[in-house]
Amino acid sequence: LALLLALALKSWTFAPSRGWQPCRATGDLEYFEVYSKDQFLQLLQERPAQQRSVGEQEKIERMVSFLEAENPTARAAESMSLLGRWELAFCGVNRGLKVQPALDALKEASLPETAEVQSVLLEIFQDYSMKTQVVMSSGGSPSTIERTSPLKKPPPRGEVLKEEEGFKRYVKVTYLDNDLMILRGRGASEVYRKTS
Repeated sequence: LALLLALALKSWTFAPSRGWQPCRATGDLEYFEVYSKDQFLQLLQERPAQQRSVGEQEKIERMVSFLEAENPTARAAESMSLLGRWELAFCGVNRGLKVQPALDALKEASLPETAEVQSVLLEIFQDYSMKTQVVMSSGGSPSTIERTSPLKKPPPRGEVLKEEEGFKRYVKVTYLDNDLMILRGRGASEVYRKTS
């Protein structure tokens, strides 16, 4: 009887102004949805990172976990699919585009961490080097900081991009195909879309 009562109460919620109300069946079931890559790309393209709601950001974060579990590219840091220009589309809930290189660039430009990061671009070249470009602004005209660095060869475990110079980052490629790349460093996963 106690178990049945507990299960019954679990489907209701209490609010002082309204009393007992049935719980709305959103969220819990949605968390266990399985997402396709096409759905993921569509959500990324709907609005810029700085304009997404917390709910949209949390949904993207869940999708990242599904994609990382299905990475189609073995030893991704050695793949030719890395070559090209990549634009940051997501790097965690309530972070905008503030990955570590962006925070380093803000500091170098003497801008506060509250300044806007407008874009972060990575370009990986045939000679196994990487250029990182950060565009930011704080009430004035945009400023750009770029760093180019060779990457460690061979890549550690075939899955890590390690900058020898530049921003000196060490990130694991957790997902890679011809138009999507996910990197994971010390913080949240970073999602990049290929632009060229």
